[in-house]
Amino acid sequence: MIEQKHLIRQQEEEIKALKHQLKVESLLDEIRAACISMEKSSEFADIVLQIYSQLSNFDIKALGQTINIVNEEDITHTQYLAFTDTTTGNNVIKAISNPSIKGITYLDWEGMGEVQKSEFLHRIKLDGSKLAAWIDHVEAYLDMGYGSALKNAAYPCVYTCMAMLPGQSNLAITSIEPFTTQQELLLIKYANTLGLPCRRFLDLKKTEEQAHNAKVEAALERVRAASITMQKSTELPTVAVSLLDQFEALALPSMGTGITIMNEEDWTFRCYFADNTSPQDRKLSITPTVSADSFWLSQESVKQYQQGIFEFTLEGDEDKIANWIEWVRAYLSEERADRLKQLDLKKVYFHSICYHSVSNIVFSSISPLTPEHWSVIRRLAATFGQSYRRFLDLQKAEAQTREAQIEAALERVRSRTMGMQNSDELSETATVLFHQLFALGIKPGACAFSILNPEDRTGEVWITSDGNVNNRSYIHPYHTDPAQERIFEAWKAGKPYHLDDLENEELLNHLQFLAKHMPIFDMLDSADNAASKRIVLHAIYFSQGFIGLTYESPQVDHLPTLMRFAKVFEQTYTRFLDLKKAEAQARDAQIDAALERIRARTMAMHNSDELTGVASLIFAELESLEIPPWTFGFNIWIDETPMTEAWSSSASSQIMWKMNVPHDEDPTLIAIYEN
Repeated sequence: MIEQKHLIRQQEEEIKALKHQLKVESLLDEIRAACISMEKSSEFADIVLQIYSQLSNFDIKALGQTINIVNEEDITHTQYLAFTDTTTGNNVIKAISNPSIKGITYLDWEGMGEVQKSEFLHRIKLDGSKLAAWIDHVEAYLDMGYGSALKNAAYPCVYTCMAMLPGQSNLAITSIEPFTTQQELLLIKYANTLGLPCRRFLDLKKTEEQAHNAKVEAALERVRAASITMQKSTELPTVAVSLLDQFEALALPSMGTGITIMNEEDWTFRCYFADNTSPQDRKLSITPTVSADSFWLSQESVKQYQQGIFEFTLEGDEDKIANWIEWVRAYLSEERADRLKQLDLKKVYFHSICYHSVSNIVFSSISPLTPEHWSVIRRLAATFGQSYRRFLDLQKAEAQTREAQIEAALERVRSRTMGMQNSDELSETATVLFHQLFALGIKPGACAFSILNPEDRTGEVWITSDGNVNNRSYIHPYHTDPAQERIFEAWKAGKPYHLDDLENEELLNHLQFLAKHMPIFDMLDSADNAASKRIVLHAIYFSQGFIGLTYESPQVDHLPTLMRFAKVFEQTYTRFLDLKKAEAQARDAQIDAALERIRARTMAMHNSDELTGVASLIFAELESLEIPPWTFGFNIWIDETPMTEAWSSSASSQIMWKMNVPHDEDPTLIAIYEN
């Protein structure tokens, strides 16, 4: 009877354990399902609260729960704290990210309390002064009522059970009672289950950071692009709009963005402002030159600059907001002032960050900025600052900038030259050259280049249409037309350039001469030069010929640049000749290889029937050399007869038939035979 009761009790315990296990697995399945459905890293907070809620079903008198996730790639640390707010009874969660695991939320448990460590579990007991120090830590860095609740409860002792996750991550529960073995095993199970959610959290966070960084980089590039196009200060409003667009694209809080140029000598400024308080009216406003004494915000800003503070936020109460709105009405826009007044603002944050000296980007918001906001804004300001400094350099040193533009254009031509893979690309490379000239504002009425032959005083000429070099070239004489003769003689004399000024009848005679050798008039019509009464021919020489351009007047200022382009084109044509030579050598090698294959096949013949195979090979080799015949055959004269043994092939290069034909009847065969 006793044994039977013992057996029944044992079975009940097993059933109870099984139910407990099934309950645990069911709850863990909920965690796994939540993990699988996670689409954003912020949803991990829901999983933390879900775990906190589930653990309350297992008689754990938890004061709070933390999940510490360590990213071992960059040793960053994210901590989630979950606890029950004693005033509302609601479960609360807070997330803190630190730059390293030694940051503010990392606690040296060894120094704080009594610690017992095992492979999967750490047990910590805190009491007395160590408990007080821990509560102070929680209240300082994690508090959302949690630390104050702990302090008010005046617990004599608390226990923390920390279940270890992969890496340095962990799940920690703090309770007022020691943990039972069953509870510790439960925490280990939860920790094992949390491995996947933590990994997914880190993956999602990494993806989100990459997406955010890409979005920021794109915004920076758009601001950079808008800034780089500035040529004068009146174009700054365009950049202000671009900045405003990026503020909105990056979800930065702003009621408008301004670019202020401050004069430190007299503390006056101008502001280029883009307003977004009305989506339908994104109006640009430009203030006149205003004294910094004009209202409180600029006065306070100057004080910050004078103290060496170049990034700050100023708060405005109702009186300051009213003063600000009136300043907006007086110097920026009555419409914006009216819209601001209708908002009935009680508090506004005015933000300023300098991009160059004390010139700054200014904007306002109804909420304070987060550190993440400032991080992005600093990058925007730095990007605009770089562009603005370049803009100032453009104003101060146009010659240096022009030199950089010219050198960049030359480098593009050099790059295209080095990228030539075959001689057919000469016209494409020349097109790049002329396009670069156009981009520099040296756009001629017509342009071409000519490779001169000193032996017969001719030149191979490539002409252009709107800077695009035609693939066809023309052989042009330089010994008939007076202007062409002068151009040729100047080249022979080694001059760097020659200008030939043609007007009236001499111009007409010159154009008529060109029309006999090239379709020049079509080109001139497209360039509006057909009716010109004056054309100045500009021949810019290189060793093999010259670049020819036409203008209505001498372009003396452009001659140094044109001569540099001619020098670069000399390199281009030299590479063209090298490629031409290499292609000829390669072609000879291909022909030699084809002939060698035919000889080898011929020497391998064992009987006359194999002659058709040789013929087929000849047909195939001609095709491989891009000399595709329509058909191919050979004739053998039969001695002492007027007959020819004719072999002919099809387009498939297979010898299809042989026939005997007389060669003394058909005129073509008679001519072939006699020759």
